[in-house]
Amino acid sequence: MKKNRALSRCYLGAYIVWLFGAILAPLVLNYWGAAISIICVIFVCITLAALITSHVFYSKLPQAYAPVSFVGHGLNTVLVIAGFIGEILLTTMGKAAPYAWMIAPIALALLIPIDIFVIRCNLKYMKHLPARAKKEEKKEEEKPAEEPAAE
Repeated sequence: MKKNRALSRCYLGAYIVWLFGAILAPLVLNYWGAAISIICVIFVCITLAALITSHVFYSKLPQAYAPVSFVGHGLNTVLVIAGFIGEILLTTMGKAAPYAWMIAPIALALLIPIDIFVIRCNLKYMKHLPARAKKEEKKEEEKPAEEPAAE
């Protein structure tokens, strides 16, 4: 897959933030019940699947890349914010966790430029999709038709 440099770095950053920040949400929200934590784990898995799928769709299925990318990065952001808010609520109750207080602000600080660059790169990518589709159609028309194999 060939991507521009900014988008490649955004995906690397998103995977790192997912690993430390998004996984923090189920751990912090476990205080309010196992059901919320299990739902969060499902969303964490969906987030990783959307990030990986959008990574593959960039070169294989360009029309589906941008929506899946926005969903993956959006869910990642929501999970990190949910973990951060959950840690704030736990701290107000007197049950602070130092790991969460160190990781959540760093993850949020990393997400701001990642989201800005992903939005910018995806909108630029979507703008060039019609021209790319026309080039592919021309290549298909110029390609000689293959003859069916004789039996």
